[in-house]
Amino acid sequence: MADRYRKATSKYGNWLRWAMLGNFLSFLAISIGTALECHGNVLDSGTNGMYGETHFSGGFLAFQLVSLPLNLITLAYLGSLIAWIYQAGKFAEARGWPAARGRTLGAFSVLIPIVNLWWPYEAVRDSYPPGSSPSFLVAWWVSYLVAPFLAIPSFFAGLFGTPLQIVIAIGISACALAIPVWFGWKLIRDVEAMQRANSPAPA
Repeated sequence: MADRYRKATSKYGNWLRWAMLGNFLSFLAISIGTALECHGNVLDSGTNGMYGETHFSGGFLAFQLVSLPLNLITLAYLGSLIAWIYQAGKFAEARGWPAARGRTLGAFSVLIPIVNLWWPYEAVRDSYPPGSSPSFLVAWWVSYLVAPFLAIPSFFAGLFGTPLQIVIAIGISACALAIPVWFGWKLIRDVEAMQRANSPAPA
């Protein structure tokens, strides 16, 4: 049973790696697009038409169409993260390791407001043997929570900055958003190595 969950964790871990990268690119693109669209004014100079209706610029409508598939990438990332946490937790459960809460609840806590600030971290921590200190876990989780806020400079630069300031802010945001991806890939690799080391010997 544990070996089945180990293989499932590896499979979803591969999906999660690429979903992390896709989410990074989509979040960065949406942040940049929002900032630039606000910089260029979302509304046309003739905001109100003959009957007082609001007219949106063509750029704004195009950005909305482009952002829809980008948002779907984020949903795919969340789904992959939930599946990976669940399978890693089930491996730990099959090995008899304790957990702060149920493995299913721990995985789906990613979607629950407030508790999603620490329950997913505990769920991944509990997928390790008791008393172990998971490599990269704390760094990944802190960067996962903080990195989106570090993308804010690109938004304000897009609103008020010069082209050079916008480029610099985008570079800073890209580096900040890449941090949880880097730690996340290392964490996935670490979990896979831990599971291989703790898999039951073949009968």
